[in-house]
Amino acid sequence: MMKVSLVATALFAFVVMPCLASARGTDCNLNGIPDDLDIGSGTSNDCDSNGVPDECQVGTVLYYQDFDGSPSAIGTMGGLWHNTTSCRPAGNCGEASYAYYGLDSTCTFNTGTAHGGNYTLPTLSIPAEGSLELSFCSYYYSEDSGVDLATVFVWTTDWDLLLSEDITFGPHQVWHSWNLEIPGAAGKDVSIRFNFWTDDFLFNDYFGWGVDDVLVYSKSSANDCNQNWIPDACDPDLNGNGIPDDCECLTNNYCISSVNTFGSGAVIGSNGEVGVSANSFVLSVQGAVPHQFGLFFYGAQRQGVLWGEGMLCIKSPFYRLWPIVQADGTGAVTYGVDFTAPPANAGLLTYAESFLQPRGL
Repeated sequence: MMKVSLVATALFAFVVMPCLASARGTDCNLNGIPDDLDIGSGTSNDCDSNGVPDECQVGTVLYYQDFDGSPSAIGTMGGLWHNTTSCRPAGNCGEASYAYYGLDSTCTFNTGTAHGGNYTLPTLSIPAEGSLELSFCSYYYSEDSGVDLATVFVWTTDWDLLLSEDITFGPHQVWHSWNLEIPGAAGKDVSIRFNFWTDDFLFNDYFGWGVDDVLVYSKSSANDCNQNWIPDACDPDLNGNGIPDDCECLTNNYCISSVNTFGSGAVIGSNGEVGVSANSFVLSVQGAVPHQFGLFFYGAQRQGVLWGEGMLCIKSPFYRLWPIVQADGTGAVTYGVDFTAPPANAGLLTYAESFLQPRGL
C-alpha cells in the first residue's frame, strides 16, 4: 500500500494597485501655490468657477518672488543687497526669506563708509496691450534727513525712465504694501530696480531696507474693461449684452417730473446705443401734452430747483438740441441724436457724460 503525502499549497493573491501620480497643476499667478489650492484656500477668487484664478483672466503675472525658492530667479543683487532670513522685522507681509539691504551681523547698514547698491529684477517683456503694475512689501528704517535714499526705478532697456518712486519718506519701521502703476511700459522691455544709497558714513545705525513678495503684473483690458481685477463675465450686466454696465455708456433717469394737463407728466427715455461710433441713439418722451412743441437741451447734473411749473435738474451752460420737436396725438416725441454733428455752441460734445431732460413738453 502506497503512502501518499499531501502537500498543501497556499495561494497568495496579489492585487496590483496603480500608482496615481498627483500632478502639481498650473500656477498661473506664479505664487508657488497650485491654482486649485489658491482657489480652495481663498488666496485667489474664481468668480466664474472655471478653475482659473480671476487675476490670471484679466492679465498676466510676469514676475513673482517671495525669496523662499530658487535664488536663480531672484535677479541680481549688488552692494549690501542679499537674500536672508536674518534681522527680519515682525509684521504681516511675507515670511521667512526676504531681500535685505543691510548687514546680518548688526542688522544695520553701517559699514563706516558711504555706499549703495541695486536689487535688479530680470528684464521683463511687457505685452503690447497691457498696463503694468508693481507691488511689493517694504520695511524701511533710516534717518529722516534725506541723506539716505530708497528708490524704485523702472527703466526701459533703451534707458527711458518710466518710474522713480521715492520710498524714503514713506512709512517707517513697519511692513508696508506698495502698489505702483507704471505708465508707458506697454510693448517694451523693462528693468525694475530697488536702489538704496547713503552718501555719508554718519548715522547709519539703522535697519536699512527690506523687500518681500515682489509681484509684477500686466493687466489687459481685453477681459477687464473697467480694470477692477474682476473678469468682465462676472461684472454686473443688467442689459445682458455681454458688456459690463460700467464699461458702456448707459442712460438713467433722474429728477422729478411734474404733472401736466394731459396726465402725470412727461417722462424722458431713450433707445439705441449711447456710442459715437454706432450713432444710433434716440431720445424719446412719453406723457407730454399732445401736439405741444418743445426742445431738448442738456447740461451738467444738479440738484433740482423750481423752474416755471416744474423742476430744473441741470445747470448752465445749457446746450440746445435743435430743431424744436412736436409731440404727436398721444403725447409722444422722438429725436434722433446725431453724434457726428454736435450743437455748434457746445463744441465737441461727449454725449456719454451728458444728462438730458425734456422741458416745455
